[in-house]
Amino acid sequence: MNLMKGSTWGYLINGTFNGILGDMIKGIVDFGATPFQYKPERLDVCEYTVQTWLARPCFIFRHPKKDDLSNPFLKPFEQRVWYWIALFGFVNWALLYLTAKIEKIINWKPLINTLDSHPASETALITSAAICQQGLSDGPRLFSGRIVFLSLFLWGFLLYQFYSASVVGSLLAKKPRWINTLKDLADSNLEIGIEDIAYNYDFFATTTDPVAQRLYNEKVAVNKKRKKLPYYSAEEGIARMKNGGFAFHVDVATAYKIIEETFTAAEICDLVEIQLFPPKHTATATARYSPFKKMVTYGMRQIVERGMARRLRHIWMHRRPQCPESHSEEPVPVILAEFSPALFLLTCGCCFSTIVMITEMIVQRKHRLEPENHLTGVFTQKSPSALSESSRKFEDISSPIDPDEVKFSAN
Repeated sequence: MNLMKGSTWGYLINGTFNGILGDMIKGIVDFGATPFQYKPERLDVCEYTVQTWLARPCFIFRHPKKDDLSNPFLKPFEQRVWYWIALFGFVNWALLYLTAKIEKIINWKPLINTLDSHPASETALITSAAICQQGLSDGPRLFSGRIVFLSLFLWGFLLYQFYSASVVGSLLAKKPRWINTLKDLADSNLEIGIEDIAYNYDFFATTTDPVAQRLYNEKVAVNKKRKKLPYYSAEEGIARMKNGGFAFHVDVATAYKIIEETFTAAEICDLVEIQLFPPKHTATATARYSPFKKMVTYGMRQIVERGMARRLRHIWMHRRPQCPESHSEEPVPVILAEFSPALFLLTCGCCFSTIVMITEMIVQRKHRLEPENHLTGVFTQKSPSALSESSRKFEDISSPIDPDEVKFSAN
């Protein structure tokens, strides 16, 4: 028996088969020691004998702890609840503003705080403070306004309790796994890698599954950002998968052994599997009309019936690594990427307040300069001749009076 290593099983390319099946057609090979998938086009060039192996390749990845597709600051409430919160806050602001205006009309007093001088902005700050659980020094003096004030802060307190309890509970509870289907994987931000083996190339070249085609076009095909196809060896792909954020399509018979030897218990517990295509039944094959077909069939049946095939499967195919029962998930900390919306909001507020402050300084400076310019203009409005005439009159008034020139008249 002369054993030779083929480059691939054999796939139909441009009307001809390559690999082992191509050698069978040429008469170089009589039968294959490796099993073949059942494919309709192969029935014309080979004959299958006994089914010996079930190939089960799939996507394996460490499930991410956080869902990057949603904003963590908006998670505790549904979108409709946020709308109701905004509406109720606006109603409370309107009621506070109305009571402040009525208080100014009924109980007229000199302006002693900002609630009297700027009721609109001050009531808006009171509403925001109630929602954010912050206090204010000013408050309404009428009983109606105080009732609105107290109800607003009580509502804000309950709202804050629900919000904070939901956030803390989400950090302590076991995280749900939202990537469960091939479509979920295509929608996620995980990178994709494929084992560099012939049947993966053939699948993507011949599949009609729209989800698989979309996955290939978005995460596998070459584009401006991806300069080469993400095909890796089993060792390299699993090493990238170990770091997280990477889904690798590989046969479980190859992957389980490497995972069991290199992954920690926490990393094993994060693993998720998603099928790209159903498991493939494989069987040994001989050349069409080969005289060795009966001999190979009889020998393979003996191997299967005597239990040798089952024993070899236990040797070659590792069992799936199990997550230990003693493993307990630790609370997931809030990472910078999730906290970034809060930092962005704070930065926007600081920038906006700085711009408003500069604008106010410019306006105030302009108002201070206007009275000075007005007084200066009063003294510069008269002409030089008018000024000289005024000075002569002033000299006449201030000149000494001669007593001899003064005449008195008596009645």
